[in-house]
Amino acid sequence: ALQIVDGGLNNVSNILDRLRTLATESASATFSGDRGTLNNEYQGLLTEINRQASNVKLNTGGNNNTNLVT
Repeated sequence: ALQIVDGGLNNVSNILDRLRTLATESASATFSGDRGTLNNEYQGLLTEINRQASNVKLNTGGNNNTNLVT
């Protein structure tokens, strides 16, 4: 089970890297592309993060979603 969660978190980490790239690209003063296209990819990646979290039960109410702070 830990390997599955680790794999899911690795996927989320890769997606976060791509989100950062898209945000940086869009915020660049030299960007001349379509921000709508970037936003479509960005929104799709946010959905994918939620899907990945659900797959490894890290979503709200998921078996692996535990608050470790007491």
